[in-house]
Amino acid sequence: MDRTTYCGFVRKLSLYSLPYQIMRNLIPDPSWSDADPIPVMKVTCEIEEARVLLDLANRVYPDAAPDISKAIDSVSETPAEE
Repeated sequence: MDRTTYCGFVRKLSLYSLPYQIMRNLIPDPSWSDADPIPVMKVTCEIEEARVLLDLANRVYPDAAPDISKAIDSVSETPAEE
C-alpha cells in the first residue's frame, strides 16, 4: 500500500495492539526509488494476520482494505511450494 494509506491506517491502531505490531513488520520494496513520489509499504505477516488486518481496515480505515485484500488474493493464488 502507498505510504499515505499505510500511515492513515496505522494512526487508527493502538500502539499496544497486535494489528499495530503486524503493521510494523515492514520490508524494503526493491522497486521503490527516490524518483517515486509515493513509496510502497510492504508488510510481512501470516495470511491469518492479514485477514485480521482486512477486517479491521474495513471497520476503521476503509481506504486500506483494497490493498490488503489484493495482497491476500495474490498469496491465495500462488501455488504452494512442494
